[in-house]
Amino acid sequence: MSEVLIADDSEFMRNLLREILEEDHQIVGEVENGVEAVEVYKEEVPDLVMMDIVMPIRDGIEATDEIKSTDPEAT
Repeated sequence: MSEVLIADDSEFMRNLLREILEEDHQIVGEVENGVEAVEVYKEEVPDLVMMDIVMPIRDGIEATDEIKSTDPEAT
């Protein structure tokens, strides 16, 4: 079972994604901004990150770039 991190500023979307994914995947975190996404990624190192692009504090592109710079195996 793969581990998934959900990053979206919309609680509705986080809940929807969790409902869709939790049957076949383990949800290791649900966060609402890019800063939290990077923090949880570093702690959990999930197999997949479902990342929204437009989020407060740090957007999904910036968060993805930071994740990729700290984990060379992240693609």
